[in-house]
Amino acid sequence: MMVPVSGSKRPRFILSGRRFTLIGLLILVLLPTIFFTSSGSNEVVVHQPDLLSSIRPTSPVTKKADQLLPPPSLPELTNTRNNHPQDQASCEAKSFVYIQDVVHKKSITVNSNNSKIPKVIHQTSKSRCLTQLFAKISEPWRSLQGYDYYLHDDDAMIRLLVSQSDEFPMLHDLVMANCLPHGTLKADVWRYLVLWTYGGVYADIDTQPTKVFTSNSNNQGTAIKDSDDGWFVVEQFHILSQYVMAVSPHHPLMYYAIQHATHKIMAQEDTKQINAALVTGPHALHRAFQDFCKDAGIRMDPQGVGFKPVKAGIWQGTNGRSITVVGRGELEGEYITREMMSLHLKKKQYAKMGMSSFREDKMQSSGQSCMAALFQYHHHQHHNRNLLDQNGMVSGDSNRGG
Repeated sequence: MMVPVSGSKRPRFILSGRRFTLIGLLILVLLPTIFFTSSGSNEVVVHQPDLLSSIRPTSPVTKKADQLLPPPSLPELTNTRNNHPQDQASCEAKSFVYIQDVVHKKSITVNSNNSKIPKVIHQTSKSRCLTQLFAKISEPWRSLQGYDYYLHDDDAMIRLLVSQSDEFPMLHDLVMANCLPHGTLKADVWRYLVLWTYGGVYADIDTQPTKVFTSNSNNQGTAIKDSDDGWFVVEQFHILSQYVMAVSPHHPLMYYAIQHATHKIMAQEDTKQINAALVTGPHALHRAFQDFCKDAGIRMDPQGVGFKPVKAGIWQGTNGRSITVVGRGELEGEYITREMMSLHLKKKQYAKMGMSSFREDKMQSSGQSCMAALFQYHHHQHHNRNLLDQNGMVSGDSNRGG
């Protein structure tokens, strides 16, 4: 029996107790059979050649159904097929520069008692093979005193995105279902995820720290203080910078950013017509910042024309955590130079490295929503598991007959 809820302007309904209990039991019984059947094994095999075939065999592509593997260390994460002597030789033969990670003998990648934000720089590129201009631009990040440096290539990015986690259970499937077809979408979500997992400083590959950032005025090496829980610049539209971000591990702002991005992606009606800026980029980060501030009773204005929501200062948020915001939107290059080359030159440099700018994402129609893509992915997984089960049964019968 449907029971109306009183006192509501719009009619709403709830289910009576007995009917609700019966339906609930049916759902619990039938739902697992929609996509999956039991194989008698606790091993779930994940396979998508387009994404995973290029990752070195050391990268785990299986997981225990009842146990999630811990994330790899940063050296393990970035040790991909593009990190070998032959790759370096091939790169240098093209007059490019092969970029190595910079890890100090006494590594300070993990946050110490003195610094909440780990002293590690994260940057990403298609491979470790950069043009001489990009190598020159990124050099100040690699040589930043007291900081480790990791360059994450495409393989390392995918390796992290498809790793399993309790906090973001749908992210793996969204990537495998190709709901993030453009590199920009992957890079947006990845930068939140790498900072959530490891903490540290993320910086776009075409940015460069200024003397204001690298000054020792606070005796701590950079403008980021040891006491900072998060560090951002006010960008030109008066929101948090996404081209440079620094946080301690498991910062709630990154949690909210990933959740907003993945939920927006799931709601997309066409997987190849996704506006990254609105779905996974600066807008997702600002929505996350709104939630972060709301948890501390602070109302944050939305991003939009006529709004200048973010100002410099220390902002308190979820569970007493905080972020430090510096600079002014009208002078966003005070701490970090956002783009060290013109758009025209950047396109040419990107093309040499097999990359493209977010402005060049092709908005062709796929004719498929993300939900439909997810269904097809799960359907194929279910079908493949059935085949594995059948092959196992046949093999078992023949063994018994021997």
